Amino acid sequence: MKAILTALAAGVSLLSAAEIPAAEPWQNTFWKEDVTLPAGTYRAKGHKIDVLGDHQIVVQGCVMEEARFENLGGVSWRINSSLLRNLSLWCKLRDSVTAMDSLFENAELKKVGVANAERWSSQWSFENCVFATTFVPAPLTVRGYSVRATHCTFHNLKMPEIEYLSDPAGEAQSEQLHFANCRFVGCEIPETLLATTISCVFEDCQFPAKRADWSKASHAISVAAGIAGHGPAPNDYANGNLTVTFKTRDLPAAGCTLAYTHVDGHLGLPQSPAGPPFVMGVIDNKKTGGTLAGPTPVTSAPVATPAAKPTPGSKPPGDLAMLGDLVKANHSNLVFVSGTNGAGSGFIAKMGAADYLITNAHVVTALKGPAFKKLDGSQVQGTAPVLAVDHDIFRMTLAPVEKPLEVMDHVDANAAIGDEIIVLGNAEGAGVVNGIKGKIVGIGPNLVEVDAPFVPGNSGSPIIHLKTGQVIGVATYAIIKRYDAATMRAPKTPVVRRFGYRLDSVKTWQPVNSELFVAQATEMESIEKLTEDLGKLLSDVAQHHSITRELHTNPVIKRPIDLWFADRERQLSPSDRAMSEQNFAARLKSACISDLAAARPTLTYDYFQRKLTDEERYRESIASALDKMLFLKTTGH
Repeated sequence: MKAILTALAAGVSLLSAAEIPAAEPWQNTFWKEDVTLPAGTYRAKGHKIDVLGDHQIVVQGCVMEEARFENLGGVSWRINSSLLRNLSLWCKLRDSVTAMDSLFENAELKKVGVANAERWSSQWSFENCVFATTFVPAPLTVRGYSVRATHCTFHNLKMPEIEYLSDPAGEAQSEQLHFANCRFVGCEIPETLLATTISCVFEDCQFPAKRADWSKASHAISVAAGIAGHGPAPNDYANGNLTVTFKTRDLPAAGCTLAYTHVDGHLGLPQSPAGPPFVMGVIDNKKTGGTLAGPTPVTSAPVATPAAKPTPGSKPPGDLAMLGDLVKANHSNLVFVSGTNGAGSGFIAKMGAADYLITNAHVVTALKGPAFKKLDGSQVQGTAPVLAVDHDIFRMTLAPVEKPLEVMDHVDANAAIGDEIIVLGNAEGAGVVNGIKGKIVGIGPNLVEVDAPFVPGNSGSPIIHLKTGQVIGVATYAIIKRYDAATMRAPKTPVVRRFGYRLDSVKTWQPVNSELFVAQATEMESIEKLTEDLGKLLSDVAQHHSITRELHTNPVIKRPIDLWFADRERQLSPSDRAMSEQNFAARLKSACISDLAAARPTLTYDYFQRKLTDEERYRESIASALDKMLFLKTTGH
């Protein structure tokens, strides 16, 4: 996080009323000179502000709201560490916008006027930014826009179609048009925009079936898209000169790294600038030629304007304010857990007389080299790591901290079904503090089930009981069923449960030896990967009525497949062919159980033993499916 944003989050002192001289340039409706906005909150009350060409506008450490800017050509905007909300920024020929470490909520970013240029007539560059509600309107034409987005996050947007001018291969993924290491959350991604992406991750996104014409591409365009969230990944495909592959493992680092909140489409910082908003565009200086001096301009600091009335369909800011208060109160208690292969959530809480860092066991086991950081980026160092028996909870002891979260005792007596809760955590590992409200729908001996629709990156977050402000559980996102035993495919809609493991019900904590723990986590990961690959084999057979040989690269599966194909290429008698198929089935069924049997005596941690039991159940259904349908499906190959 850059220095200015850090200062805002820490609550810097903004300019006071007495320090704002009368008729600052930003108070005018016509900006005819370079304008720099000092750190603070600015609102234009919907006023239209014209910006004369060949000037530079600097927005640094600001919140800007309710404005409509129309550039007159050749204007350069520099936006750093700021939040732009409910405004329009219209650019013309030769205008440029460069933004870093900033948030855009319902900000209309639009190229207007005739594009008197062959390509790229307006320049838009975004680095480490976040967008919600709106982005560039469709269609995004190569003639009108150059868009370069790096390490940005896009929330719940219908991304624009791209209209290429001549050679898509020379325009998509070019220096002038690309989305690199970005994260798209709940977005609709047209194929023409997908072709511009480089090392991006798509979480719970939709990919419309509409296909573009790539016949004008001078060479092949290749896209490798990372898929996150729940639900199966789309199938890889080729469309003319475009090839798209989807992967769910070893995803690249993608998305904005700022600590921000996202609730119901609203973006915010952990702590926004204090003080009343200054009012932009209140002086009509067009007739006076831009004169700033004189008796008529405002001679005292702008006063706060009434809050804007919510537009139809919008949500009042009460939930957002509540979330801001919770984040502010627990700023130092929320923890981002990150590794080289992903991220999750954690928190700091008091249990008994000691303070602890707490997260899910599955968060720690899934990450390579997990590190723990607070919202301000400071490291959290713990000692004496332990696992909770019969729970998915990992805990480390901390030195005493100021005002940690409190854990509720006797949850079944002090909380009730229907009570409101909120989950605070790291949305899909994107470094975003999101708050998700819900209610308690069930209380068990070890679990509290809730209906808050949190996502995998929220695993390890505190579930906070709103009446008391206490933690009633550790948020856990779980896909209960990965394969349908009847159809042999991954379910189109996986069965997902969202619940919290109760901290008050833990009776035994198992000490963790780091070397042994990592070894067992690695062994468990290998077992889970083989289960996943066996499930893909069944899905392949069910979908294609044959085995697509090149899809299966796991050596445990690949060797039986290679031997079977080699037999099929030989001239075998019917009896030998039947024997070959029996051997193939036997080898695959052996693959379903051999690693499980070997692992049972070596996994000493209760957490891994319970995970192994889950894997045994999945493998049993796979083995049963092999008995029922494998060779009936493959005989047509």
